[in-house]
Amino acid sequence: MAMFLTLFPKLQTVPVFSHVTREFTTLNLLKSLYISTFVLWLTLVSVYAAVQIARGAEPLLSWVGLALAAFAPLAFFIKAFLFKLPRTPRHPLEYSILGGLGLVMTLAISSRYGQAAGAIHVWAGTTLLAWLIYLRWYSVFRSRDTQLLKVGSQLPEFPLESLDGITVSSRDFMSRPHLLLFY
Repeated sequence: MAMFLTLFPKLQTVPVFSHVTREFTTLNLLKSLYISTFVLWLTLVSVYAAVQIARGAEPLLSWVGLALAAFAPLAFFIKAFLFKLPRTPRHPLEYSILGGLGLVMTLAISSRYGQAAGAIHVWAGTTLLAWLIYLRWYSVFRSRDTQLLKVGSQLPEFPLESLDGITVSSRDFMSRPHLLLFY
């Protein structure tokens, strides 16, 4: 919106489909909360597992498995945030395989050591489940109606409101090329 207002300082956008906007805003808020909570979980579990490994806590391989299960998806987010990736792959297989391997390690050690291994496998399983939920929910787009904005089609009519309160139609922009940015 800032770029749009810079290009057309006397115009201000008016939401055309406010109920759709609210739905997407709520969904985006829920996704943001989920991702923030999930990254925090991954960080805490990774650090806790690393501390246990450094202390030499038994069973060591179970802690290594938990660290692998948590750090694999955390590495995905670190890469996405550091390199500011505009879009991540739909299913980054290498991170899922490493996380799954961590879960298998904790399950194998838990079956061998029994209660001495504690609930480490549950933490690893929860981490992997949360990763799969992230992949299903965040990385998959719903189908969208693209009939309205097909490449090469004319701009549909929609209202804009100037800072003076005057309603302007998108048809007023048809006389010459314009750049409209929506976000």
